[in-house]
Amino acid sequence: MTVTYNLKLVWLDPSGQQQFRQILIEADSDEMFNWPWLYAVEVGHWQLTDSQAKTLREYLLRGGFLMLDDFWGEVQWANMEHELKKVFPERSFAELPMDHPLYSSVFQIKSKAQVPNVETGTRSQYSHVTWEYHDGEECKEVHHRAIYDDKGRMMVIATHNTDNGDGWEWEGDNHYYFENFAEKIAYPLAINIIFYQMTH
Repeated sequence: MTVTYNLKLVWLDPSGQQQFRQILIEADSDEMFNWPWLYAVEVGHWQLTDSQAKTLREYLLRGGFLMLDDFWGEVQWANMEHELKKVFPERSFAELPMDHPLYSSVFQIKSKAQVPNVETGTRSQYSHVTWEYHDGEECKEVHHRAIYDDKGRMMVIATHNTDNGDGWEWEGDNHYYFENFAEKIAYPLAINIIFYQMTH
């Protein structure tokens, strides 16, 4: 399996028109060193080659940051954790406590709330179900786990059993979803993660 980082850049040009550019970067390419922050989704099925693991390790130890999101259940967690051990065999994930400064860096985040995919989230106004089912498991409990370098700098954050990416990308499609999941959960968490990471 080829692992690539799909970078989507969106900005407003001087006339106020939205511009979009998509960049695919192979996971063992030196191109990744041009980006301080990488976001990877559905990493429960990752399969990193030795070359990709070596490049990712160097990227992270040189100051890069990786956010892992939108993977569900213990089977996907175990696979992702196994693949990250290729990168950092000597390091393990640690659950972030709610008093971690990340949760108060901009917005005051009081809980690890779940962001469902847009379809489940839209239905949740009637069903009250925000979780997904994978490998026979109800994936209800959200985890935020991190890997740190020797100086305590966060290098990787994994947001498990939640889909922050849908919270960021579907803001205009459904008012209920936007108001309850994008505006209240996904955006504040993303802003806090980025602000915390870029200042620590």
